[in-house]
Amino acid sequence: MPKIKKLSSQEAQKIAAGEVVERPANIVKELIENALDAGATTITIYVEQAGKKSIRVQDNGCGMDSEDAHICFEHHATSKINTVDDLQSINTFGFRGEALSSIASVSMITLITKQADAAIGTQLILKGGALLEESQIPTTTGTDITITDLFYNIPARKKFLKAQETEWRHIQQLFFAIALAYPLINIKLYSEKKLLFNCPSTDTAHTRWAQLIDYETSTQLIPLIEAKQQADIQIEGAISHQHFGRYDKSSIYFFVNNRWVKDYKLNRMLINSYQNVLPKHQFPIGSIKITINPIWIDVNIHPRKEEVQFLHPGIVYEHIKQSVAHTLSKHSSISSPEIAPVQKTSVYPAYQPTQHTPSFTPFNFDSFFAEPPLKEHPIAPQQSIEQSIHVQMPLKSDFITQSDPIQEHPAYTIIGVYKKTYIILEQDDALVMIDQHAAHERILYEQFKETKKREAIQLLFPQTYRYSQQDITLLTPYFEAFGAYGIEVAPFSDTQIIVSAVPVQLKHVSINELISNCLSVLHEEQLQTKAHIDSLFTKTLLADMACKAAVKAGDSLSSEQITQLITDFNKTENNFSCPHGRPTRWLIPLNTIEKKFKRDYRS
Repeated sequence: MPKIKKLSSQEAQKIAAGEVVERPANIVKELIENALDAGATTITIYVEQAGKKSIRVQDNGCGMDSEDAHICFEHHATSKINTVDDLQSINTFGFRGEALSSIASVSMITLITKQADAAIGTQLILKGGALLEESQIPTTTGTDITITDLFYNIPARKKFLKAQETEWRHIQQLFFAIALAYPLINIKLYSEKKLLFNCPSTDTAHTRWAQLIDYETSTQLIPLIEAKQQADIQIEGAISHQHFGRYDKSSIYFFVNNRWVKDYKLNRMLINSYQNVLPKHQFPIGSIKITINPIWIDVNIHPRKEEVQFLHPGIVYEHIKQSVAHTLSKHSSISSPEIAPVQKTSVYPAYQPTQHTPSFTPFNFDSFFAEPPLKEHPIAPQQSIEQSIHVQMPLKSDFITQSDPIQEHPAYTIIGVYKKTYIILEQDDALVMIDQHAAHERILYEQFKETKKREAIQLLFPQTYRYSQQDITLLTPYFEAFGAYGIEVAPFSDTQIIVSAVPVQLKHVSINELISNCLSVLHEEQLQTKAHIDSLFTKTLLADMACKAAVKAGDSLSSEQITQLITDFNKTENNFSCPHGRPTRWLIPLNTIEKKFKRDYRS
């Protein structure tokens, strides 16, 4: 009896559907692209439970007659190409005829459509690809298609859908991409029957960004200027200037011939252009449109058509890289363009990072450390060893690593402080330099870890911070975690949070920046397990709290503060590095010093 057998067409179609329909956002994408191919100028999207319950896309495109309405759900039925050679000049989104047939095979569909010259429209109801009902109904020109019961017949696929918040983020990012690619389209997005975005037609990228995020953030964008003209490649768009950054990469969009593509190399190239300008862990925003001769690209390399392959990728990447660098260089001596105020149609403004450098007050050791201060002993680099303070702490015989054995209280002498940053100690057989910020950061980090509930001070004037609704959704499950460490956070509106209390150590710290750093972790790690995210979130929160509360390089410390710092450092576990991985101390053996001066060791 043969072991190999041919699957039925129904089962084969269900399997094939998994390549095209991975999540609700893929369905939304396919339906919007069909509307654009149909010439729609108005598109409205409705989703419930992030598309898990239902997805509806309504457009005013050309519509279909009754015959086309039936055929469009058949496998490989398309009006876009006739032969594979047509792919070299394709200028539409759809071309394979797989999307609607794949969607229909794993859901229930209600289709209502009418052409402009028809007196009445067609309604079809399908389930699992099979036609259940057909009728003629009055309707407006265009297509109205509703998807429900997604993956009802593939429970294994359904259980792999992510949390509702995750699926919604994918839909929202897709909506942003389509809106940015087609500013002349009037496009709206409803969730749970509530209008979240209303983006009227506009002719500028800046105005479109203002509709999607907020006016203030859109003013941080500058037009992209091509470094040189090329016959087969043109680029345009808007990118943020050198002084503005976000804490995640989700607001970077690339389009190739108006098709939103996800290209790691393009994203990395743009981020690297800001490498020496933006602070670490901050990223630009922008939308860059690449118009290229269709024969230079292959759009048929990905089942969901989310990627393209360039015939000459080096030429494309270099052209964009030079243009971004040219734009940033030009902008360094001019101001951002003036943008006409637009009507705020989104109830969903994005997070605006703080645009000023916070002023940090040197940390008051005397009020924090429990032990009473010692008698004043001024320390200066020129002090003689005999006049220095003699204390005890375990140091090691070479550069500190976690595996080094701890010596039992070798004597050392505090010589002084170099550049108000590095505490210099003398040991019998070495000089030791301690980074006062990194050392104090490790001390505070370990103390924060051991304390389950930190003492907080109520703010006289609670602070409100604005984020996108997507960011608020990510942060909400972690409000309790913030509270456990003394930062009392609560929702203030759909797009704002309020901070009413902070730990005493953070009373002079930018809480907005701290929360944003934690938010970047949630964005970057959202595909990981919850346990992994929770662990990384806590580590990031504690590390940032310790970093911001610790003394800084350049802070002047008294002898008592230095002594107390070293005493606490001596008692701290894992003190070979700060929580971010930088070394806290460095040892220069005496024999190394002797060799530098051409002396024989111990001579």
